[in-house]
Amino acid sequence: MDYGRLAYIKTEEIESAFRRRSAQSERRNSLGASFYPRAEIAGGYSPCAISGEGSAGLTVSVTLRAPAGANGIKVSLYCGGKIAAYARVTLAEGETGRYSLLSAVYPAEGERLEIRSDSEGLVLEEFALLIEGNAVKITGGETRARCDCTNGKIYTAYAQNGYVYVCDESGKTASATHGGVFDISAADSNVYVICADDVGNLWGVRYNAELNETAREYLGDAPEKVALGLSPFGLTVAGLFGGEIRFMECEEDFSGRSDWVRADFETRADNVYFGKQSRSPALFLERDGHVFAKLPVPLLGFREHVSAQIRLAFGD
Repeated sequence: MDYGRLAYIKTEEIESAFRRRSAQSERRNSLGASFYPRAEIAGGYSPCAISGEGSAGLTVSVTLRAPAGANGIKVSLYCGGKIAAYARVTLAEGETGRYSLLSAVYPAEGERLEIRSDSEGLVLEEFALLIEGNAVKITGGETRARCDCTNGKIYTAYAQNGYVYVCDESGKTASATHGGVFDISAADSNVYVICADDVGNLWGVRYNAELNETAREYLGDAPEKVALGLSPFGLTVAGLFGGEIRFMECEEDFSGRSDWVRADFETRADNVYFGKQSRSPALFLERDGHVFAKLPVPLLGFREHVSAQIRLAFGD
């Protein structure tokens, strides 16, 4: 037996094993991220997607609040549409609890994560995840944005990880509120953001061109969706309440608001928008996957005249 040859082969095998282990070690990593939706999760909440090579260890920690209490509500974690783990949640009225969900997953080129409860009554305060495996990545954190411009500068309002921000094209950023329902308008070196916080309050915030806050007003209970437009009289707000469109107006610093008023046209919608860069707001509404436009006359009413003027502007 050629012991020298055998020793050489064994050494080669050991070195090859070390190289493979080293290469795997270089690919192996762990990543974490946290999201703060402050949202009811009966309809599901999907913060991001994950990817990696082969299997990966996934740990998700959720902080849940039960405003009216919870008795054995099932909370499930999905990866790529398949259930990965679940927990039963029992909390007293107003109580908050933290739960961990652990699973081995195969995210491949990318699978979305989703957390969902089997009944209403749970608010997701925080969604934190840790993933460990070969070449794992976390991508696609939920970001929604609307934008407008004034004096040649573009301003963007966006919602990310449970907060609403406003930024300019240089990247300067200001925080508007803790929430996720919002819209933006800009004119005359002012930037206007309307947004709902995570406890159901509607706020109007005005900034100057440098994104320094110059006014902030509480506007009452927040609608499900909201849109902000400019009029010759100030600011016009459209909101959805139970899917029904209502209108409100206020001064350019969001003071002196009117009551919410119904319009005399078909008011059911899934979302609402105002056309930008117009001193007379043009309303666009989305319903059942279709978009409809309501183009008003140049003048829209203000405060005590809002009802009659909305009928004039938006009536059939």
